[in-house]
Amino acid sequence: MAGKLREILPEETKLYRLGGSEFCIVGAGAFDPNEIVEIMAQLQASKFEDPDLEGLNVAVTAGVVQHRRDRLIEKASIALSSAKQKNIPFEFYSNAQDVEKRYKHRIQWMNEVERAIDEGRVVVHYQPIAKISDPAMKKYEALVRLVGRDGRIHYPGEFLEVVQNSRLYARLTQVVMEKCFETFENNAYSFSLNLSINDIKDAMCRNSIFEALKSYPEPGRVTFEILESEEVSDFNVVNAFIEEVRRLGARVAIDDFGSGYSNFHYLLKMRVDYYKIDASLIRYVTEDPNSRMIVESIVHLAKRLGVQTVAEYVENESIAKVCEQIGIDYLQGYFIGKPGPLKY
Repeated sequence: MAGKLREILPEETKLYRLGGSEFCIVGAGAFDPNEIVEIMAQLQASKFEDPDLEGLNVAVTAGVVQHRRDRLIEKASIALSSAKQKNIPFEFYSNAQDVEKRYKHRIQWMNEVERAIDEGRVVVHYQPIAKISDPAMKKYEALVRLVGRDGRIHYPGEFLEVVQNSRLYARLTQVVMEKCFETFENNAYSFSLNLSINDIKDAMCRNSIFEALKSYPEPGRVTFEILESEEVSDFNVVNAFIEEVRRLGARVAIDDFGSGYSNFHYLLKMRVDYYKIDASLIRYVTEDPNSRMIVESIVHLAKRLGVQTVAEYVENESIAKVCEQIGIDYLQGYFIGKPGPLKY
């Protein structure tokens, strides 16, 4: 690759290998866009004649910074990320400012989440879930919050997606789990907490959950909620986790059930205890016949499978009554109660 680049680059340019498959080209002046188009075309058309590679075609993407200024490699990397996201051959840094903003936003939140964990500023709020057949019997869903240094409460929509594919996510899950187990150890309430597919695939996170359940006095009061909307990339690992959790006495729910159908085949194979019907269906169940029909179908399927159902986004009495008519087992939403610190 380096040899091919050296062949087609202008003589006055310098060529560096940054590591892996990344190369850096530094020109004496600003590249003409036409030159860049020509270089990219030649690279894309190149075939490497090494017999071990069997005429391998190489896909090339570039990020370009023009003019001599500071942070050239960082800016070129930002432009390269933008080109990859847009699936285009190359991108100029001047067209990738939004990528830099997202990059800075991500770094800021990663730092803030890490500090919040280290400084004990992660808190858990609990939203009540009521059983229709026995409204006095409530259980709770645990919802993570961050408390800023200024005392402001930050909600998951602000930070969760940023940390979801990082090492911090498992740490955050661990903190929430420890707080939940401590909060509910000395009362009779049941509770649920959310897990991502990444949590389940993380061996250390899985093992910490198993060990916590083994030492918890009443694991039957614990439910783990798994998002249906996340792609199940390794069904065997997820299913083995579900089976082990249930063997240890805890329960499992599929969250946002009905939000998509890509995993439907897998969902039917999973032995779970609850389907939490997606808010996008429940919020329109009183006014949209199609939403009601889908919810009725989910409830019918769940009853055939011996799975209980929970309606999310129950915002008013009208929705609650329709859910009861359909045969849903549990209700959750502002009509039942808003998330907050647990009050005994």
